[in-house]
Amino acid sequence: GFSHRIGESPSYPITSRIGGVFGLGLAVAPWSRAAFALGWEHSAVGSEHGAGDLADVDVTRTLDVIWASVRLYIVRTDRVGLFAEVGPGLAIQHADADVLIYPDVGMAPSASRCSASAGPGLGLRAKLGVEARVGGPIWLSLDSVFDHVQTSSAPLGDCVPGAGSLALIGVRLGITYRRDVSRWLR
Repeated sequence: GFSHRIGESPSYPITSRIGGVFGLGLAVAPWSRAAFALGWEHSAVGSEHGAGDLADVDVTRTLDVIWASVRLYIVRTDRVGLFAEVGPGLAIQHADADVLIYPDVGMAPSASRCSASAGPGLGLRAKLGVEARVGGPIWLSLDSVFDHVQTSSAPLGDCVPGAGSLALIGVRLGITYRRDVSRWLR
């Protein structure tokens, strides 16, 4: 899928707001109208650029989030389902930065690169989606997502300031393999 970053950065102007998303998850549905899920997502959340008299900074940011959620089906048949999902998450933010420092007039600039991570930060997710059976146990799902993740804006090690509060909207396309294990639980 993809995500789009909403709002501003606490440190540098945002130059790119759209990034790709990849994830994996596992869900258990004890009732036909509800499921509990645990999943991991890696999201690119855009880039930032800061220019000043002493330095230029280019930052690329990503998130790794573990989501726990509850899915409630509004409509569910053997072929299609319409659902809403909410849940909390724990996020680790990552930043990769290229820094160009101008020490003084007449002196050559110096370049450096750094990477840093911090967390966990807390997140909250709300999702609406639809799923359809492709064939046998294979289902296709399409959903729209709103995530709010609170990460630190404090410096990430000796690298750059953290991302702070992130609000993301996105679209996810997924493939699901369903297996009914109820006969083994009786």
